[in-house]
Amino acid sequence: MRSFSGKIMVQEEKGSEVLMLRTIPVAKLFALYNEEEIELSIYQLNPLAGKNLVKSYQGIAEVFFFEGNQMFYTGTKYVNDFWVNDEDIIQELETLVGKDVIILVNNRKIK
Repeated sequence: MRSFSGKIMVQEEKGSEVLMLRTIPVAKLFALYNEEEIELSIYQLNPLAGKNLVKSYQGIAEVFFFEGNQMFYTGTKYVNDFWVNDEDIIQELETLVGKDVIILVNNRKIK
C-alpha cells in the first residue's frame, strides 16, 4: 500500500488547468496505476479530529496525463484524467482544493 499526502491545489497556466498534490500533478502521480485494479481511499486531514474518510473506490484505474508544449500555444499544456471504473477521481479531489489530504492506494496488476 502506498500513501500520498499534501495540499490539493489547482495550477492554471493560460487556459490550461491541472490539479496538483503538493507540486506534482495528481494524474502524473497515479499514472503508474493505469489499467491496474486498485483500491483507493481519500482522507481529509483535520488538525483536531485526525483524518476523515472522504470516499473509497475499488476497480480498474484509467489514468491519462500529458504535459508539454504545442505549436501555436504558449506555455505548458496539461491534459489529465483519472478514473476508477466510472468514478472521476479528479472531480472528487477538486472538492478538496486548499485542503490537506492523504490518498492511500493498494494495487495488483491485471494479467
